[in-house]
Formats: sequence, C-alpha cells, structure tokens
Amino acid sequence: MKPAFTMIELIFVIVIIGILAAVAIPRFTANRDNAKASQELSNVAIYINDITSFYMATGNASKDHTNVDLRCFASNVTIGNGTLSLSLINGGNESGERFCDIAQRAASKKGLTGTKIVTFGGQLVSY
Repeated sequence: MKPAFTMIELIFVIVIIGILAAVAIPRFTANRDNAKASQELSNVAIYINDITSFYMATGNASKDHTNVDLRCFASNVTIGNGTLSLSLINGGNESGERFCDIAQRAASKKGLTGTKIVTFGGQLVSY
C-alpha cells in the first residue's frame, strides 16, 4: 500500500487555510481603505493649497484649473470683493464608500473641511 494523506488530514489542512484567509482578507481590505483615505486627504490639502496659491498669484479662482480629483468632498469656490472663499464639505461622488467615511473623519480632525477665506494682496485672513 502506498503512503498517502487521509481524508481527515486533508480536511484539517483546508480548515487551517480557511482560518488564515478569514484573518488575512479583512486586514488587506482595511489597509486598502486606509491608503485610499490617505490619498483623498492628500488631494484635499493639495486642492486647498492649489486654489489658494493660484488666487494669491492671479486674483482669479477657477474650479477647473486644478487636476486634483476630490471624490469624498464637494467644493465651492466663490470670489467677492477681492476675497476668495473656498468651502469643502463632506459629499462629492463618494457613493457611500467606506474609505470616504475614514477620510472625512480625518479631514475634520485636521481642519481641512469647512470654509477657508483668503484676502487678495498676500494677506491670509483665515485658513
């Protein structure tokens, strides 16, 4: 008779592999969500700095001059009396993505949401 694995041994190995997969897969998805949230926060900071710098240099602000994609946030840029007002609120085209919830909470803690007001002429009023 040839030496071989018994059915019990094979089932035991399959169960162990299943347990390892059940532990590993949620960790991978959590890491992916955290990476996407970090990218979104980076995009928010770049967006704010980009529009503010462009306005300070030219006196104009355009929603379309930046190539930063804000997926989890909606923005509103207005100019009145030489003052730039940039508002970032939770929303955007997120479609209920989990990483957007993470990004929105982190942006709120870091003060990246709300209304930023800049006066023209190099003086920063509120940021």
